[in-house]
Amino acid sequence: MFSGPFGATSFTDRIPMFRCSMDVKLDPLGKLGSWWKKRLAEPLSARVGDQLVIDCRSSSYAQAFTSAPEQTLVVNSFTERDGERKVVTHFAKHARGQLTGMLLRAEPQPQTIADVVSVASEQWEVEVRPAEGRTPHQLNLITAED
Repeated sequence: MFSGPFGATSFTDRIPMFRCSMDVKLDPLGKLGSWWKKRLAEPLSARVGDQLVIDCRSSSYAQAFTSAPEQTLVVNSFTERDGERKVVTHFAKHARGQLTGMLLRAEPQPQTIADVVSVASEQWEVEVRPAEGRTPHQLNLITAED
């Protein structure tokens, strides 16, 4: 998990409550996303290795670390009504959280993009766009509105 003041954290890290997002600019550091990017690239790349990265971060948090596009699956959320699709902004965090919970409970643990798609398709209509150049794979979660 990514945090403005603490960088990359794990589920077991004990950190105090705070209100400071990754897109905040602090003098003399500048934007926290840019500041963390320089410091997290090497250790997180080593930690990730060749594993699949399921990226559920918003754009401001995605600035802090970029994994290789061919091993990254970015999760997006959309609503669709009468054939018209709209990006979900505020509630995207909810959909990504639901997917994360589903993936953590899945047996066996998902290892591939196909595995993630299989789990996600239990709740959403899904669409996958393959990685292209520096753009990672995209998993679109689509919720039909009545």
